[in-house]
Amino acid sequence: MSSEHPLTLTSPAASSSSSAYTPTPPSPQHPSLQPFHPHFYLPSPQKITSNLLILLPGLGDTPASYTALAQSFQSTLPQTAILLLRPPAPIPLLAALEEGEEEDASTAPHAWWDAFDLLTGDVLPPHAQNPGRCIAQLGALLDYLTSSSSSSSSSSSGGGCGWPREAVHLFGYGQGGSAALEGALTWIRTKRAQGPRSASSSSEPARELGSVVSVCGPMLSSPGGRASPRPASLPVLLFLRHPYADASSPQALSERTKLRAAFAFGPTSSHEPAVQKQQQQQQQPRQEGQVHVLRGNEDAMLRGKPEFDVLMRFWAQSAGWRNRSSWEVQDEGVYRVVG
Repeated sequence: MSSEHPLTLTSPAASSSSSAYTPTPPSPQHPSLQPFHPHFYLPSPQKITSNLLILLPGLGDTPASYTALAQSFQSTLPQTAILLLRPPAPIPLLAALEEGEEEDASTAPHAWWDAFDLLTGDVLPPHAQNPGRCIAQLGALLDYLTSSSSSSSSSSSGGGCGWPREAVHLFGYGQGGSAALEGALTWIRTKRAQGPRSASSSSEPARELGSVVSVCGPMLSSPGGRASPRPASLPVLLFLRHPYADASSPQALSERTKLRAAFAFGPTSSHEPAVQKQQQQQQQPRQEGQVHVLRGNEDAMLRGKPEFDVLMRFWAQSAGWRNRSSWEVQDEGVYRVVG
């Protein structure tokens, strides 16, 4: 990926929070970060920090192996700090197989949740995997990151980091991508159950997170159904691989159905008159969760300029990255649109 393809950013039309926020770097000792230790926080290389990107490595990967990717993202994304997490669950079986030694949980590769049958060593099918504990841990972390510095809801460590929800983005690979999708969806539904963010009655809901990107990490759950809650309001992109990049493959069709039920961004179904609703949709078409199929026989991270360009276009067009001037940070009422 190269910094020669800058993002084209525009102001979020209806931000639920002031542009004058100064987020606090996460405390390494905070309880919500302990499950993901060791983790790395890379401050924005620019003077102003406006966005937070959380990187979730794949099964068995370490945060250190993603630092080059993180720095590459920072060379392109504006005013972005990056938090690299280690998966919380050790995999002693995998460590023993790789090293030929006794199982040692302290040095074992990690997973986001148990993915192996301990009797056979085989990977469990998705329906047999239980991400519940990991999802709860990610939810606690998102609570901490998005709570105000004076909030008591982020436990006993003196409040949260003060990130607006729409400024927090998730990017995951493999099982980390599945964790990002499932964690974001569950957290948003939990926050909804706790009460509305504002008294606004607009038919267009506030962005409930900045965005989620998953590379070769499908959803485990099937969030559809007649009684399902309305989709979470944030842009989502899922990359899959297929030997012929077949966008109509069974997996691609299945994942589109899941994402369509779980995520969408833009005007929602409302009680507005049909003509008014049609006008809203013409002005800003509703974006459902996107699935992009890449060529490849096996799951793999994005590689090469063409694949990273797909990611950059999605982030530029849908993710609402902020690029604030010093006037905005001081709440002087000026918003700069970056071309």
